[in-house]
Amino acid sequence: MRRTKGSGSIRKRGGRYYAIANAHDPETGRRTQRWSNGCGTKLAAQVELGKLLAEGDEYHPVRGLTIKRLVDDYVHFCEDAGRAATTIEGYRVLASRLDAIGAAPVARVNARQFDAFYARLAKRGLSATTIAHTHGLLVSAFRWGIRKGNVNRNPLERTDPPRRKRSQATSLQLNEVDALLSAVHNHRLEAPLTFLLGTGMRRGEVAGLRWSSVDMQRGVVIVRESRSYAKGRLFQKATKTDSVREVPLGDLASSAIRLARKQHARYKRRAKALFEETAFVFTDEVGHPLHPNALTDAFRRLLSTAGIPHKRLHDLRHTAGTLMLTSGSDLNTVQQILGHSAASTTLNIYGHVLKGRKEEAIRSIDTAITGRKTPRNVAKRLAS
Repeated sequence: MRRTKGSGSIRKRGGRYYAIANAHDPETGRRTQRWSNGCGTKLAAQVELGKLLAEGDEYHPVRGLTIKRLVDDYVHFCEDAGRAATTIEGYRVLASRLDAIGAAPVARVNARQFDAFYARLAKRGLSATTIAHTHGLLVSAFRWGIRKGNVNRNPLERTDPPRRKRSQATSLQLNEVDALLSAVHNHRLEAPLTFLLGTGMRRGEVAGLRWSSVDMQRGVVIVRESRSYAKGRLFQKATKTDSVREVPLGDLASSAIRLARKQHARYKRRAKALFEETAFVFTDEVGHPLHPNALTDAFRRLLSTAGIPHKRLHDLRHTAGTLMLTSGSDLNTVQQILGHSAASTTLNIYGHVLKGRKEEAIRSIDTAITGRKTPRNVAKRLAS
C-alpha cells in the first residue's frame, strides 16, 4: 500500500487499483475507510482518491443496513430522479429475487457470498441475462451507497458474475413473411403489424406514433416517442435511446399508413359519438391508441394461423434489419434506421448476417483485378 499525502492510499488488488480514504465513523468514534471502485490505472485511482478526500472524512453508515434495504433505497432514488417507469418496474422485479442474500449486512458481505447467490439463481432456472441484470443492479446500488457515504466498499468488484450471452437476431424467412402477410390480411391490426415489418421500428414506437410525426410528402416518419405500459397504466415516453430519428417510408410502410387512414375513417363512422380523436396513427375501434401488448397477442395468434414456428414480435424488427443488410445496405445506415445508439450494437446483433458479406467483399477484389488486363510480369508471377 502506498501512502498518499492527506490520509489516503492507493492499493492494487487483482490487477485493479483502488483509492482508499481514511474516514471517521460518527456512531462508533472509530476510524474506518472509504474505497473507490476499481480503476484500470494508478493515475485513475489517484483521481478517485482526490474526489474521496474532497468529500471529507465523514463516513455515515446506516445502522443495520442490509443489501435489500440498500437496493430498495437506490431504486427509490432512481424513481425520484425521474428514471423511466419501465426501468423502475424492472428494478423492482430484480430486487424481489434478492431473498437469498437480501438480509446480509452490507458491512460484512463478501464476494464469495455473491458468487454463491448467482449460482443459486442459475439453479432456479434464471437465464444468464437475468442474473447479469441482477448483478448490474447490485453494482449500481453499492456505487450509489459509496457516493452517499453509507457504504465504504464494493465487494462486487471481485465477483465473477455469469456473462450475458450475446443476442443474435432471429428473423423470418421470406416464405414465412409471405405466409404472415396473407394471414394478417383484413385483420384489424394489419396496418400496424405491416408497418412494423416495413420499417423495423420497435413495438412501442409503432403503438405511440402520432399523425403529426408522419410526413407523406417527404416519405418519412419522425420517431420521437414510444408507448409503454407500467404500473397498470399506459403512457408516452422517450424512445429507448432518448433520440429522435427519421425512418423512410417504403411501399410496404406507406400502404400501411394509407390503410390506417381508411380504418380511422371507418371506425369513426361506426363508433359515432363514442369515437375519440387522439391523433394516433394506429388505434382501436373507438380511437384509443393501441396497447403494445395487443400487437404481441395478435402476432402470436397470427403465427399459428400462418403455420409459422414460434417467433417473437420483436423478430419482425430483426427481419427488417436482416433484409436491409443482406440487400447491401451499409451498417451505419441500418443503425440509424433502427435507432441503435451505436453501430457496434447493430454489429453485435446482426454480425452473423454479415459473415457472408466478407466472402463477397474478397471476391470483389478478384473481380476488379482479374476483370481488367493484368501486366505480363504480374500474370507470369501469379501463374508460377
